[in-house]
Amino acid sequence: MTGKQINVDDVLVIWNSVPPLEPTGLVATPGIEQVTLDWDDNTERDFNGYNVYRGLTSGSGYTKANGSLVATSNYTDAGLPDATYYYVVTAVDLGSNESGYSNEDNTTPLVEKARSISVAAEVGMQSRYTGSFPPPLEQEFD
Repeated sequence: MTGKQINVDDVLVIWNSVPPLEPTGLVATPGIEQVTLDWDDNTERDFNGYNVYRGLTSGSGYTKANGSLVATSNYTDAGLPDATYYYVVTAVDLGSNESGYSNEDNTTPLVEKARSISVAAEVGMQSRYTGSFPPPLEQEFD
């Protein structure tokens, strides 16, 4: 190696053990079998991402919903069965320090149910069907 030499004794390593601030402004919005979360951006210089936690009880019992850190201040939690879900978010910095929980918000995803549509269908010139759609396989017509 040419040029300057660096002695190990001259290197100073600073370890940051201070976690980022808790995210704020968490809002949970229901969708069909999903919940969309949005919150305010964290602005720490060493910010690295977010973790999203979900639970079925207010105030405790949360489990992490995301597999890897979430890079933006929104998240969609999809494929949810019918239940009320409680959410909190944490911020993580480059030193892997994790903040405390954000405010909690909760919602219940919408469940898509089979729709009954009343129809009147002309069958041939003289028959009519009035009922749910699709009609039962063995429906008799007038």
